[in-house]
Amino acid sequence: MKKLSKILVALIVTFLFTNVLFASNATSIDLLSITNKSYDKTTGELVVEGTTVYDEVMVSLFDGEKLVSLKTVSRKSSNYSATFNVEFTESKTITIKVGDIDSKDHAISSIDVTPTEKPKTLSDDGGNSVTILGEGGFNKSTTLEVGIMADFSNLNDQEKFLMNFIQERGFKSNQKIVAVAEIKLGHDEQLPETNNGYKIRIYIPEGATQGFHKLYIARLLDDQKPTIEEAREFNYDSTINGVEFTANGLGTYFIYDETPEETNTTTPDTNPVELIATELTNAVVSVSKGEQNSAVVALDKYYKNQTYTLYKSTTTSKKKKWKKVGTFSGETLTATGLTFGQKTFFKVTVEFSGKKVDSNTVNITVKPDKATGLKVTKAGATSIKLTWDKAGYTGYELQRSTKATSGFKKVTFLTKNTKTSYENKKLKNATTYYYRVRTYKTVKGKKVYGGFSDVVSATTGPAKPKTPSIKAVNYNTIALTLKKTKTAAYYEVSRSTKKNKGYTTIGATSELVFSDTVNTGTTYYYKVRACNAAGVCGSWSSYKSKKTSLKTTKVSLVPEVTVTANEEGKEIKNGKVIVTLGAVDGATGYIIQRSTKKSSGFKKVSETTELTVEDTGAKAGKTYWYRARAYRLVGTKKVYGAWTKPVKVVVK
Repeated sequence: MKKLSKILVALIVTFLFTNVLFASNATSIDLLSITNKSYDKTTGELVVEGTTVYDEVMVSLFDGEKLVSLKTVSRKSSNYSATFNVEFTESKTITIKVGDIDSKDHAISSIDVTPTEKPKTLSDDGGNSVTILGEGGFNKSTTLEVGIMADFSNLNDQEKFLMNFIQERGFKSNQKIVAVAEIKLGHDEQLPETNNGYKIRIYIPEGATQGFHKLYIARLLDDQKPTIEEAREFNYDSTINGVEFTANGLGTYFIYDETPEETNTTTPDTNPVELIATELTNAVVSVSKGEQNSAVVALDKYYKNQTYTLYKSTTTSKKKKWKKVGTFSGETLTATGLTFGQKTFFKVTVEFSGKKVDSNTVNITVKPDKATGLKVTKAGATSIKLTWDKAGYTGYELQRSTKATSGFKKVTFLTKNTKTSYENKKLKNATTYYYRVRTYKTVKGKKVYGGFSDVVSATTGPAKPKTPSIKAVNYNTIALTLKKTKTAAYYEVSRSTKKNKGYTTIGATSELVFSDTVNTGTTYYYKVRACNAAGVCGSWSSYKSKKTSLKTTKVSLVPEVTVTANEEGKEIKNGKVIVTLGAVDGATGYIIQRSTKKSSGFKKVSETTELTVEDTGAKAGKTYWYRARAYRLVGTKKVYGAWTKPVKVVVK
């Protein structure tokens, strides 16, 4: 509540300053005064100082009648001081008003200000910084100088992360990054149009280690991983004290300096024996597998133009029998012809002025390389086919499991290294199998194995489904109803017009029903199989057959007899029968037959596409039997429906 009261009082006082006191020249100099005012355009700080007898005074800045800023400050002894952080874009006069908190006394003054020109500062957490002053800031081609840091005891988390990242990109275990500097370029600044980037000069401070230096510059954009943009090497002596990089974009740049260790402050050639002894007794030899049965021995530190001798031994006891492999003056030497599965020891010796110095001893057991390229090329209902890359050893061992990380057992040995594929048969339906393969080399009757390949997997197809039920829906449609199969994602349907051959896949469905459009009068045979989500299908079911046909029409008969007279005046009776048929879906036409007997003697009286026909051949006073059937043209062939039952009619 007190804080709110002070704010209200401050606003009231500001209002009074603006509307009343600004026009008045009555000032209590003895009670309140402005003794000093200043503005620093490079920092944006405007300072107002003076004397007062009041415990608190309010200091206000006005641009004309517009309030720029306001502060309430406390008195120390008889003085007060108020510091404002303000920025101006143009030159102007700012009015300063100072009053006691109750607005009884006041002092007024003014100050001329110019546009703010804050400096651009480049800094790191180690305390080094570079400040760029003047208009334009980064927009001018400027060389930024940043010194190498020496103290890494207080690295922040980001610097530690970046140093580890650089180390993972190729530094060896005994090499140290001994310098880092961070250069921050403002994200709202524009790159200079006339220059390809900012020049960054890294200088080596006085007293730094002379000798080989390798500098890296890495760029970090926001929270992304840094990328090494450039690397420079130089030999630092009294005539070379730095190197220049170009920052090609906005962001944060970290500079890393890989320098010699403090023990190497003298040039190696001045006293090579002592330096070599120091280096080679400090675990500088390492060994790794080379191609086939070879090993690569490396010196993590070495001196150019110095000859090293490599020795090997297969003796496991402390007192070893060493055999010379060869000499080298570079960083590595490859020892070939090693025995697979046998542990081999290595050491490096350097000789100078009759004195020999041995390195540490390292060892390696050479084994075949890890198998590569294993993949599944085909999975079926009960089989899986695999291939892998060829390797130049004796052969391969293929293993299988139903678990991804355990339970692997041998499937087969392939004793020829040219055989790089295998089909695993007689597997269970709807089962996932995991495979791995490894190479082996036969040495004196024993197999020496290499590393296993990456594990691959495949799932066999679902089980054979039950035979579907089937029915003819109409003259050209057959419907199948399927039985659900475990692990099936969808079902494929095949069809043939022959019982045991000629099947063709006609479609697939994820539902348990399938409809097929067919030709009328043809018998079709169907099989189905289930497939999983990976597209691996099981075996085909047993077949089921069906034939479509036309429905039987209906026959209605109406007899008619007419009487006429001939020329002689004698009556003549004329008969006829009106035949009406029922429509049949899919019918092309109809055949109508007549007989004087119920079960034989039928002869065609009409072939028509109409549903009503007059049979004028019927005679009055006679009894007839009629029947009819529909037919459909399939190509040029007529496919007939069934005959109706004979219908009796008496013409009278």
